[in-house]
Amino acid sequence: MKKTLYFLSLSLFLPAFLASFATPVRSEVNKNKDNILMVSIDVTLDMENSRIKGKASTELPMEQPVQRNFPPLNPKTGAKNNHVALQTEIMGIAASDLSPVDRIINDVSEKRVIYVGERHDRFSHHMAQLRVIQGLDRLNRSIAVGMEMFQRPFQDVVDRYLDGQIDEKTFLKESEYLKRWRYDYHLYRPIIEYCREHDIPILALNLPAEISKKVARKGLESLSDEELEQVPVELDWSNTVYKTRLRQIFKEHPEGEIRNFDDFYQAQVLWDETMAQSVHDYLNNNPDRQMVVLAGNGHIAFGDGIPSRTCRREKYDQAIIANVAGDNLEQDRADFFLFPPMVQPPFSAKLGVILNDEDNRVVLKKVMHNSIAQKSGLKSGDLVLSFDKEPVKDIFDLKLALLFKKEGDTARIEVKRIKRFARDKVLEFTVGPFKPLEMSFHHSRKFKK
Repeated sequence: MKKTLYFLSLSLFLPAFLASFATPVRSEVNKNKDNILMVSIDVTLDMENSRIKGKASTELPMEQPVQRNFPPLNPKTGAKNNHVALQTEIMGIAASDLSPVDRIINDVSEKRVIYVGERHDRFSHHMAQLRVIQGLDRLNRSIAVGMEMFQRPFQDVVDRYLDGQIDEKTFLKESEYLKRWRYDYHLYRPIIEYCREHDIPILALNLPAEISKKVARKGLESLSDEELEQVPVELDWSNTVYKTRLRQIFKEHPEGEIRNFDDFYQAQVLWDETMAQSVHDYLNNNPDRQMVVLAGNGHIAFGDGIPSRTCRREKYDQAIIANVAGDNLEQDRADFFLFPPMVQPPFSAKLGVILNDEDNRVVLKKVMHNSIAQKSGLKSGDLVLSFDKEPVKDIFDLKLALLFKKEGDTARIEVKRIKRFARDKVLEFTVGPFKPLEMSFHHSRKFKK
């Protein structure tokens, strides 16, 4: 079976990208043993921050074998000529062959499982995911949406919010979203609200963070019997290519808290297997439903993370859609590639401080220069007592309160100021109006708000 490889642009103009393409080609598409649609293409594409590297696939049939041209001998000397021969055929794709999103949605609309990858902090990726969900919904497909960012023990909280039984603040508090995922909820909110408004179920796919973190630090053998009950019975360790790729990622981040690769690898496999089990369980119990899975690109690339493990449980017809984030694009990474334009993320109120939890108290460890907090009179070392008259017991209370502040809003913050040689003072400040920050930073341990 042959199909044209679709490269999707969600915008009309991608100058740096389009200028790099050569002539149109056709690529081979086939299904591997797991019945996952895979794409083989030889492409070389230079972009400002990324490169597509092509190579011939040995897994899929080709119309003609690739001819390997080795340097010919010099007829006089018998030596090899000093020029470099291409080891594979150079191929490309015309800009005119880029496809609108609706064509890709039509192509995947009958797949039982549709994976749409993301880089978690890219709002444009989440907008592309929403576009796929909307397109399938408009085709009257009976879909559910599986989300990596929600953990299985909180499925009931997700269901109650979608059913209108609790409000959004209660939903975020009881699902512990801000503790367990930490990426700005505004990035995912349009997807969740669309599903809520259109009666589309959302499935919490992920393993409890306590378990994955424990395994990443101490290995599977550290889990208690109670924790093991939440782990899938069937775990597959046979994919050596995936393990090699994860090892490279591990080496590129030596500053992380996790020092042992084998423990890190076990945690990743456990993560993938749990999400695959969640997808399979839902589809098995809901035979008339399709599943759109939203997860990080690394969990779906090449079909190695969640897709192959889902298909091991049952031979589902699947498709993989990857949102491109300037990474290297390699053949077989996905069935379709999306190139969404950069989109300004929704406004998110920030104080401009670094927070610490100390003895169950929220401390302003550092107040950034020229920040809203500094301009309002807050100082490093202040203990935060309340925000708009609501008590602040931990960092996540403060994050939740900030989440609902709009651009131009103000807030009343009560703090205790510790005096070294005098009595401590309780002070109240008006903070704001909140304005967009030029840039924000994410740190794995400290929180900048």
